[in-house]
Amino acid sequence: MNAKKIAPSTTSAWTIESLLLSHGEFHLSAYVAEPAHPGPRSRQLMHVIEHAESQLRGELSDLELQKFLAPLRQFEEDASTFAGFENAATLALFRTKGAFRVLALPVDVRPLWTVASSFHVKPLLKWRQHERGERAWFEDCLLEEWQLWEKQGQIKSNLFQITRAATRGDVRHLVVAEDRHIFGHIDETQGGLSLHPCDLNAYDDDILDDLAQLVLRSGGQVSVRPQAEIPGARTALAFVRSPRRGRMRWQRELSRRLADGEYRATS
Repeated sequence: MNAKKIAPSTTSAWTIESLLLSHGEFHLSAYVAEPAHPGPRSRQLMHVIEHAESQLRGELSDLELQKFLAPLRQFEEDASTFAGFENAATLALFRTKGAFRVLALPVDVRPLWTVASSFHVKPLLKWRQHERGERAWFEDCLLEEWQLWEKQGQIKSNLFQITRAATRGDVRHLVVAEDRHIFGHIDETQGGLSLHPCDLNAYDDDILDDLAQLVLRSGGQVSVRPQAEIPGARTALAFVRSPRRGRMRWQRELSRRLADGEYRATS
């Protein structure tokens, strides 16, 4: 592989939709903290490579694995590649067979690396949510009225029920805990859910992360909050579609803002 300079990317420089919606093959996601300090950063990158190698050995041929890991090894070994990331709070690395991207995130993210069938995107959703300040009123209204939604049967908090609703495309808005990881596997064709005690293999992922991506792919909205801020300290709340019910306060407010030209969707 020819060596080339890896330039830093930011969420303002290009859309993150391709990362949020990428799905199917093996996806490596890594969030590396303390990027301003070469020692800790380099050690974390070595752990990322070791984890990816252990997860993918047996899933890829030796040559395929070598090619998959090559850009990460280059990034870890070449100190000059860090030059553009001094001011980043977190480095986010994303690797598939055909792409390798590095983002400089201006927010602190707990170190994490995983291999799954999609990228781990909750930290990206949190940052995008921060950037889209105009959505705060929308999310606050949802959380304020969750009890009324629950009485009307439009709230799901059981992960198995949320999974079935998400695979059917019935989730209007999903709130997930940013500080919890629940590993397992979702059967998107049948709506089934398997929960595991830890990240078992390259097919496991954080279920909360996968549910967020399912909802996004079906046109729903996703909010990421600390678990303590979610009603009942739940790991997830799903506001499901119900055409029989009248509009809630947030729906009326959204319609008003659309009519006044205040709301602007961003990507």
